[in-house]
Amino acid sequence: MAVASSLKRSIASRQGYPALEHIVMDARSTDGTLEILARYPHLLVVSEPDIGVHDAMNKAIARATGDIIAFLNVDDLYPQGTLATVGSIVAANPNADIVAGRIIYFQGEGSSPRPLFFQRGHADTY
Repeated sequence: MAVASSLKRSIASRQGYPALEHIVMDARSTDGTLEILARYPHLLVVSEPDIGVHDAMNKAIARATGDIIAFLNVDDLYPQGTLATVGSIVAANPNADIVAGRIIYFQGEGSSPRPLFFQRGHADTY
């Protein structure tokens, strides 16, 4: 099941970061997503109708209690060390509003998808 493997990979991206608040916005899925999410007690799962991805993101921001907010869609993942790097950048730049990073596009399923190409970016503050 593609949704199951994507969900598990995305959830695993939390990388043990301390005091991570993991909010999952779900638009009332009927494909088994909620049953998969129920296996992860650390998640705050909100299943309610929305009017699109940006509405769901805004609802998540409204619920968030942390100082740093990041988005991860169901078919995305954070490479190992990403959250620690962002935390270090924010700590070194306490007045930063935005920290931007790089994008790596992957191809393939499984625990080790193959990098398809790398789009250069930067981790900087604005």
